[in-house]
Amino acid sequence: MSDQPIPRIVPYFEEYVPKRFPRRNGKPRARRSAQRLAKKFALPLIFAGHSVLIDEIAGDVALAKFAINRKQPPRRGRPRTGAA
Repeated sequence: MSDQPIPRIVPYFEEYVPKRFPRRNGKPRARRSAQRLAKKFALPLIFAGHSVLIDEIAGDVALAKFAINRKQPPRRGRPRTGAA
């Protein structure tokens, strides 16, 4: 047998979001908030009819890539010129 984990496709809003992105106060995250997180982290969503699914392993890999290659937000004020 291989040591590869078995890919598991789960509903994004109902299962994946509550596990990976819980809110501090314990309330469930809103659907629009979950959509923004998917766009921000470039999660590989699967759209099938009216349901949105995600492969748990591929989603976790996308989150890890974001954590490693995270770009700093632009600083306030006038941007610096190329070679100063």
